[in-house]
Amino acid sequence: MDTRRGARHAGRARPRGPRPPPRGRRGHHRRAALPGASLRGRRGPGVDVRRVPLRAGHGRLVRLRGRRPLRPRDARHHRRLDLRRRRRHLAPQRRRHRGPGARLGARLAPLRALRARVVRADDARGDGGHGREARRVRPAASDSRPPPRPPRSLAPAVLVMGKGGVGKTTVAAALATLEAETHGMAALVEFGDGESGKRALGRSHRGVEHVVITAAEAIQRGATPLFGSATVAKLALGNFAMRPLLRAAPAIRELAMLESVRQVVAARPGVRVVVDMPATGHAVAWLRTARQGREFLGSGPMFELCDRVARELVAPGCASIVVVTLPEALVLEETLELCESIARDPGLEVARVVVNRVPLPLSREALVDARALAATEGALARPAAALVALLEAREAASAGAAEALEVFARGPHAIWRVPLAPVDPSARDVARWLRAEGAA
Repeated sequence: MDTRRGARHAGRARPRGPRPPPRGRRGHHRRAALPGASLRGRRGPGVDVRRVPLRAGHGRLVRLRGRRPLRPRDARHHRRLDLRRRRRHLAPQRRRHRGPGARLGARLAPLRALRARVVRADDARGDGGHGREARRVRPAASDSRPPPRPPRSLAPAVLVMGKGGVGKTTVAAALATLEAETHGMAALVEFGDGESGKRALGRSHRGVEHVVITAAEAIQRGATPLFGSATVAKLALGNFAMRPLLRAAPAIRELAMLESVRQVVAARPGVRVVVDMPATGHAVAWLRTARQGREFLGSGPMFELCDRVARELVAPGCASIVVVTLPEALVLEETLELCESIARDPGLEVARVVVNRVPLPLSREALVDARALAATEGALARPAAALVALLEAREAASAGAAEALEVFARGPHAIWRVPLAPVDPSARDVARWLRAEGAA
């Protein structure tokens, strides 16, 4: 027996020169030659990298020897291969048993029913079937349904915004009270300790659910789907190393609170949720957070959180914005800039503008009587003079507010006016005034 190398295949002529690279399967791409002539591993001879086809498989490069990969096939691949072979084997039999008519019959059944319906309608008109293609098929009288109810003017979530000190919390509580009086139930969402909303609602707030959201609870509630358990999320976030990270991470608190608001809205279908947002600058930043996070993050749990908040809460039709302002020229100008900023960046529109503390015009008789009393000589002259000064200032403020509101009313935003009261009104009083303005 000849033991020389290659004697076994002596009759087969070997081509001289370098062998061509092995052909890979369809879809496998050969890579360019790497620097260096060979790639030497722990076992086996050196492999010329210019003759090894490489392909990307699940994030890593897989080297092929000829037409088969080096790593073994798994059971799932064999199951998929068996299913493909079985389908290719059974497909001709199914086509033979079913036939072409059966395949087309299921597809043409709706068209046949529609054609018969058109023919019956044309025969009833007596036109002999002329112009059937030009007419639109109308449903029968039995299929007609009553028109749906017109949608409410505000979305299920109402975000009340405004600068500090304009009565934003009182207006939010009044909107929730008005919704509860009209439709039976509403929810008022407040961030922080919840004392302001409780004080604005007062003792009698039947039908209004007061929901208080804190930052720690919101972060834990938003992280629960990531950890898979509320207990694990609480233990992980309560760690001493995680607390500084959460405080330093940008937009984590804002996203968590908006996600909590979204969960409150989703858990109460058919119930309007009024949210008392932070001050103007912070509220606009909150509305931008979800969209900016979605653009910055390509994938991952945080991207899904931003996308969910942007689609289901901070989106047209899902939330309406109500801005609270004061009847002053400078404040109204800032309100116009705020409305334009909201419409430009988050993509939402301001549904209503509530002008709070509007001074009512005084009667001319009161000012005339006060001036006549101040002109007399006696003990009431000095108090009457002070009253005249107060009434004149009130009249000037009322005239300035009316002029500013007249200019503001020319814009595209609807206005609700809340009159100036001598004492802080309750939510029921403001709700009554809003109802008179057509808010219900």
